[in-house]
Amino acid sequence: MKICKYVIVIAFCTQFVFSADFIRNLPDQKLVGQLTPESCRNMDAIIILKEQSYFIHESEIEYQGVTLSGPAITTTQVLIAKLFNEKAVDRYGTFEFSYSEPFGDEITNNFEARVRVLKSDGKVHIVSKENIKIIVSAEMSDGTPLQRKAIIKTPDLQPGDVIQIEYSLMEKFSWTSSEIFYYNDRDFILFSNFYITLPSDVEAKYYSVPQEKIGQPIIKQVSENFGAGKTYFWNLRNLNGIPDEPFSLSFEDQSMLTAFVIDKWDINDESLGDWDILAEDYYNDHFKPRKWQLIDHNRLGIPVVTQNTKMNWDIIDSLYSALRKSITLNSYNSLYPLRDNIDKVIKSGKGDASDLCYIMNHILDDWNVTTNAIWIRDRREGIFEKTIPSTDWFDRIGLLVTIGKEERVYDFDTSIPTKYHLPWYLKDIEIAIVNKNWCQFKNIENKERTIDNVLIETHNININSTEKIIDQIELYHKGAFADKYRSENYGETDLVQKEKVKSSFSPVILSQVDLVTFNECWDSSDVVIHISGPSSNQMEQVDKFQVIKLNNKIVKNFRDNLFSISRSSTINLWFPFQFRLVWKITSPDGYKFKNDIPIKIINGPVGCKSKIYSDVTGNQMILTAEVEFPNKLMPVSLYRQMMQFLDDVTSSLNVDIILESK
Repeated sequence: MKICKYVIVIAFCTQFVFSADFIRNLPDQKLVGQLTPESCRNMDAIIILKEQSYFIHESEIEYQGVTLSGPAITTTQVLIAKLFNEKAVDRYGTFEFSYSEPFGDEITNNFEARVRVLKSDGKVHIVSKENIKIIVSAEMSDGTPLQRKAIIKTPDLQPGDVIQIEYSLMEKFSWTSSEIFYYNDRDFILFSNFYITLPSDVEAKYYSVPQEKIGQPIIKQVSENFGAGKTYFWNLRNLNGIPDEPFSLSFEDQSMLTAFVIDKWDINDESLGDWDILAEDYYNDHFKPRKWQLIDHNRLGIPVVTQNTKMNWDIIDSLYSALRKSITLNSYNSLYPLRDNIDKVIKSGKGDASDLCYIMNHILDDWNVTTNAIWIRDRREGIFEKTIPSTDWFDRIGLLVTIGKEERVYDFDTSIPTKYHLPWYLKDIEIAIVNKNWCQFKNIENKERTIDNVLIETHNININSTEKIIDQIELYHKGAFADKYRSENYGETDLVQKEKVKSSFSPVILSQVDLVTFNECWDSSDVVIHISGPSSNQMEQVDKFQVIKLNNKIVKNFRDNLFSISRSSTINLWFPFQFRLVWKITSPDGYKFKNDIPIKIINGPVGCKSKIYSDVTGNQMILTAEVEFPNKLMPVSLYRQMMQFLDDVTSSLNVDIILESK
């Protein structure tokens, strides 16, 4: 079977030979003609070729009159896809790629991109350089670039076109001890290729998951020169797409992957490829506090601590809060804090999560508090493989603080308020603890319950003298719902947040929104929003009765977000949670409630349950619905049952409240 596979690889590669301008030729018309919407049903596009290559080699540059040489990394990506509909045109028509600039403008990395389109009439359009822009996406306070973003726009793209995107990045004076590559993509792939070439004096280990599907690579000796040792080549065919579906596992958790870990850079070097060595190198190169650095306590509002101060969690929490309030978080993170430029972070009042973690650790080191860095890959990004020692799994650092026998994890993600708490995505996961001598793994044991994560929508319904229904709504976010709100709205002005709320409630729930107010959600654990205005459902006269129809947002919104015509992946609800809907209806003078709403219980898949009940006291009715989702994961086979459960709940909430004259 393997022999046949290799024959296919050789036959395929002859169709994509190297060309002068593009790395790969466009596929021939015969292959393109066979790929039609009819032959690729339920697909937006089909990727003919996804190719990734990674190459460590020697580079030379002229810098201030001096020739500098050292290792460099060149990564290249090739993507050739046929588009079937407008949805695919939108996705492939604009392409973005971000990369770091560790040396700013002094020594810039090299980025090149090429794009062309094969039209249905056989003509080829090459995208001009004017449609490929590179901008600075992150910078220091003095304007020094930290990160650039390449934005590629392909004009006049249409269904039926074949698009070819190629780009390469050479990172100068750079090398890494590991890298992870994913074979799948959002669309179906005919051929997924991966090449890696390391220097001849490098010993590396290769890991593939799942190994039985990926198999062993083809190995080709390139030369004995630096940067051109052996090339390892993997080829996979006919890979299912991983659609970007709502409430699904992360792409990384669903894709097949291959990783390499450098065991030795030179035959005589000590081993590099294990977690302990990674932790030791990281601590010394990026995290160890520098005693000569002075942190401006006054600028940061940090509490005064003396040798006689007895350390407690209130002091640690106040330090965390002071840092959060004085430094605005970037929209991106890096695993590597700006240790050498941390004073600029403090002066500019802007940095990423790892920068703030480094500052907090530096201060706690001065206070003689026991700390360890932790590499964070939270539940939003998926799990990491402990069998593959690599810092590529993680995107930022947090801090493990110990006082006596008690430990706390501090993270500087945008979803956390300035008041410390452990966010939902760090509960019940495994973290990597980084020490100057070792790396250890530890589970954060903090089991969640549905009552820990609650979203409550309360409607206070009153009827004025003109028989117009006025609805005063409170949205109360607790636990994960509050974290998610902050994450989605961090950095937004009050005006923008209010406009978001208005657009989500009008005109479906309210015919117009008269007022929106918030609590201090950035400084408190919970998020509370008040919205008021005339209801979109007004009283209706039916015979001699007045009828009120109820509205709700959270159940309908959840149902709409989960809905898809066809679903292919496991349903991932992220955390156990509860929706609670409450309607407090006050009858107008001269009327009373005619109907009583009986208790109704609806059961759904994997423990989902809804309970609807009411109570009438005097001129007020309180109708309550509790909807529980106790399990985070649900197999795709239960998707239809889940949707039926939500439809049944929604239908049960579409009750008529009937008023009659006294």
